[in-house]
Order: sequence, then C-alpha cells, then structure tokens
Amino acid sequence: MGARSYKIALWLVIIAAIIGSVYLAGKRYNLEMANRELTMAVDYQEVQKLAAWSNRTPASVLALLKERGVTAVLFKEQTLGDLEGWALLVKGGNEAAVMLPQVGGELRPQYTYLLTRDISVYEQIKYQLALKLPGPLQELRANDYFILGLPQKKKELANLGLGFNRKQMEEVISSGLGVIPQVRSWPQAQEAAVKEFLYPLAPYREHIVALLFNDKILPGYPRHFPVLVQAVKDLGVPVGLIEFFPQAGLRQLALLLGKQAIRLHSIAEKDMSAMTPAKALDRFNLSATDRNMRILFLRFFFEPTSPGWLQDNLDFVEKLKQNLSASGFVLGRARPFPSFPVPVWLIMLSGLGVLAGGMLLLEEAGYRRCSLLFGLGGIFIWPLSFVLGYGTLARQGMALGAAVVFPVLGVLQAARRGPQRTLPAIWLLAGATLITLLGATLLVGLLSGTSFMLKLDEFRGVKIAFALPLLLFTLIMLKERGGEQAGALIRRWLHYPLTVAGLLAVGVLAAGALIYFTRSGNQGFGVTGIELTVRNFLEQALLARPRTKEFLIGYPFLLLSITLGYQHRYLIFWLLGLIGQISLINTFSHIHTPLAISLLRSFNGFWLGLLLGLLLLAAARWAGGITRGQSGY
Repeated sequence: MGARSYKIALWLVIIAAIIGSVYLAGKRYNLEMANRELTMAVDYQEVQKLAAWSNRTPASVLALLKERGVTAVLFKEQTLGDLEGWALLVKGGNEAAVMLPQVGGELRPQYTYLLTRDISVYEQIKYQLALKLPGPLQELRANDYFILGLPQKKKELANLGLGFNRKQMEEVISSGLGVIPQVRSWPQAQEAAVKEFLYPLAPYREHIVALLFNDKILPGYPRHFPVLVQAVKDLGVPVGLIEFFPQAGLRQLALLLGKQAIRLHSIAEKDMSAMTPAKALDRFNLSATDRNMRILFLRFFFEPTSPGWLQDNLDFVEKLKQNLSASGFVLGRARPFPSFPVPVWLIMLSGLGVLAGGMLLLEEAGYRRCSLLFGLGGIFIWPLSFVLGYGTLARQGMALGAAVVFPVLGVLQAARRGPQRTLPAIWLLAGATLITLLGATLLVGLLSGTSFMLKLDEFRGVKIAFALPLLLFTLIMLKERGGEQAGALIRRWLHYPLTVAGLLAVGVLAAGALIYFTRSGNQGFGVTGIELTVRNFLEQALLARPRTKEFLIGYPFLLLSITLGYQHRYLIFWLLGLIGQISLINTFSHIHTPLAISLLRSFNGFWLGLLLGLLLLAAARWAGGITRGQSGY
C-alpha cells in the first residue's frame, strides 16, 4: 500500500470514530441540559444564629430564605458541644454526686455523666451512644433528669456523632424545605453499629436531598464497608460529593449505589472571613455553570461592622438566585444524573480512532513499520483490557493518547508548509485547530459516562499530556529537517558555550517551564491579583473564560510561527504555539465541565487568540522580524 492510500485508510477510521464520538457527545449534552434543577442549602445552626441576632424565630428566618430561593437545610450530626448548655448537662462523677445526692452512691467518680430533662434528646443520644461505644451504658433517673453514665472522658466524646434533633428536622420539613443530613464517623466502628446508625433517618427519606459524610473516612471503612453500602441502599437516598474534600470510601460507595450521587460546592468556613459577597457569588455561579454542581451549600456572612446580618444574607441569597436563574437553572430539589448507558462498541470505535491517529503520526514521522506494529498491538490489547476488567483504565489511557497525538498532528501539518502569507496562515491555524478538535471529540467519546461527569473517574496523565507533545514535535522536526545530522545538532546545542545572556535565557525558560507544568490541571500556582481581575472580566464578558495558554500564548505564537515557516531557530515559537493546542484538548478532558461550556470556551479562545496573533504579526513586521514577502497578504 502506498503512503497516500495508507494515510487515507487511517483517516477513514478516524472519521468513523469521530461520528461515533459525536453521537456520545450529543447524548451527554442532552443529559446535561435536562438536569438543570439545583438546590441552595443553608446550615440550620447558622439559621439559629441569624435568628437569635435578629430577634426572630428560626422558622421565620427559614421562611424568608425560602422566598429567596433556599430549598434545603443542612443538619450536621450533633455533638456534645452542640447540645451542652441548652439540652444537656455534662458532669464528672464527683460533680454529679454533689448535684444529685439521692443517686450519689451509684455514680462512679471516673465516669462522665450526661443529664437531660428532654425525653426526645435522651432517646436520641442513648440510641447513638449504645451503638457507637463499647460496653453497656449506665442509666439512672433523679430530679426529673434522665442520666447516662459513660466510662470515656468528655474530651474523648467531643467529636462523637449523637444523631439529629427530630423536632428541628420536622419543623424544616413541614415548612416545605428538604433536608441534607451530614453524619459523622466514629472509632472502632462495629458491624452492627454501621448497619443501624442510619435507621433514625428512615422516616425522613422522602425529604432527604442527599446524605453527606463529615469526615475524611466513611463510617466503618474499610472493614465494614459492604455493611455501610447496604445501609445507604436501604435508606434509598443519593450521597453528596463535596468538592475539594476527598473522603476515603466515598467514590466506591457512589459507584456501588449506581452513581446515585450529587456534587456539592461550599466555601470553607476558614475562607469566609476573607470572602466578599461578590466573590462568593462568582464562585457559586461558576461551580454550577462550569462544574456541574447541583447542591450549593451557603454559609452566612457575619461581618462585625454590618448593621443587619439578616438583610445582608437575604440580599446575598436573592442575588445568587437571580444569577442562577439567568444561567438557566431552576431552584428546587437536585437530582442525580440519569443513567447514561454507553455502548461498548462505540467506546471501542473511539479507541480505534486514537490508534489510527497514533499510526498516522508514526507514518508522518517516517516510521511505517513501527506504525503497523503499533496498530496491530493496539488492536489486540485494546479489547483485551476490557475482557480482563481494566476497561476504565484502558479508556483513560486511550484518552491520554488522543491528548498527545492530535495536537502534534495538527501543528505538524502546518510546520511542513513553509512560510505563509497572513490569510493562508490563518487557514492553516484553523486547520491545525480542527485536527486537535478531532482528538478532543475522540477523548469526549472515550470518557463518556456518568462516572466521569461526577468526577468519580477522571482523565489521567495531565502532566504527560502537557509535556510529551512538545517532546514529540521537537524530535520529529529535528529528524525531518536535520536528517542524520540531528544527533550532531543536539550535541552542538548541549555543548554550546554559555554566556551571561545565555544563562539568563535558560533561567527564563526554566521559570516558564515551572509555571507551565505547575499550573497544568487545576493548579493555581502563580496566579496574581491582576490575572484574577482579568479572568473575572472575561468570565463576565464572554460567559466562558478562554484559557490563558490558548488565547494569550498558543494561537498568537502559532500564527507567527506559520508565517515565519519552520526553522530550528524558531522552534521555541512553534512550541509556544503547540502549547495552545495542548491546552485546547485539555479543556475537553474535564468531563465534569458541561460540554457547552467547553465548546464556548474553546471558541472564545480561538477568536481572541487570532486577534492577538494579528497584533503580534503587526508588531513583528514593525520590528522588522518578518520580511514583506513572508507576511504580505
């Protein structure tokens, strides 16, 4: 088979794979657009604080919040600290003996005693303590007090979950709001306790938006994890996935629940003191529009200099409601994404498209035999990985392949065309971008599914995807333009005598590389106040902010490179241009970001980058860096 026929055959495979991937992308888009109901939730303890400082009842504050869009209330499992003072007295053995002399002979000095006159509080904490503590409880009655004696010290009991206040939850439910309980883990969890600790929530299951976990390790994980899974299944509610708060066992739990999970965003309590309402509004709006968050947990602002905390927070909630409504969301009860069955044969087809792309790149580099061997090996290993149970890992690996191969293919086509006038250079820029987008389409097809949308599974190899294309392009161009002398050229570069200017250049390049790699993925290294201001402006003006690597670096330098044509001395410009293509396909690797947002962000990056590229060409012509013949129209 001739080179031309071989390439045509590979492109036909890629096109067939693109068609299948577009179908999967369409299904994902429809799923995202159908799930637009969102829950705004507040903390009941903060509602109580707001009520106390505004001379109102919690019920009246909740009514005002409900009018402004709040649809659920979060209840953290109560602790001794939450109950002590108003519902519970906590005494040492000797102190309790002085207070209750009629039972003093039965009290043990080394014990901790919990005293309450509220029978509902007594039953609540008795049930939880009996489950979570080893050994029997000491139960007494005196002076209308219900008394529980425990051998543990008060300090050891501080973080123990003591259940939920039924009266408060029923009050919230009767007002028409949903509830979000957040349960705590405890040490030495036993199987029976893990099986039963959620029973008190069963009467409220119809009103529970999602079940949250408070700690970094789920109750009973890993020893009694199957029991926990069954307990949550019996409760019959989705679990909440708290952004930026990894919890051991939660991913496995969500998968075993059939992906009945909802993503939740909140601002950490420690960050609230430095958070302005305007910044908080931007952050919540972005979490919903850009990251598929469907529960927004709002903490209140308690600014000491404010004349009215209640009005401040009512205004904040109202403004957030308006922003979310303007973005197309409906405030109500968040639901998990429906099932997204992905036919295996379509995933297989998308993978074959990536294999064909890899074979095409090897062919373009002049390695026909390696191309054929690569294809044969891939056709064998790709389906075998699914048979052996490594389907998800194989999909992630193939998606990484798409992120590496197609940006190089796109830029390589442009680099081989020689110096171009401006208009042809724009067309070549668009062509390179289109090839990269083909890879992005295959990546989207490969990572289709609810588990990726919920970020239970993720794209792997971000650093590799940012580094390997640069290396491959460099090696291919050195071989192609240097032939057998490529090795000698590299040795000359390595032995080139360094000057002060050379050292400064190396330092600048090293600093740039450090920033490039540390800020790949979701890192915030080196983000300045000015950059944040520009980002916010672009977000507001364009709805989806283009990535800096694309519009400020990638497209302008790729357009300049195409105009200059490839020479080894311009390699740095070509690599800067390639960075934009790498960033472009990386945009689509964030499957938890709605597809419409990724498309709009990429479109904005292209036209804005093209505009800046034309300005860069004008500056280069003015500085004499490009001859009239190279840059003319």
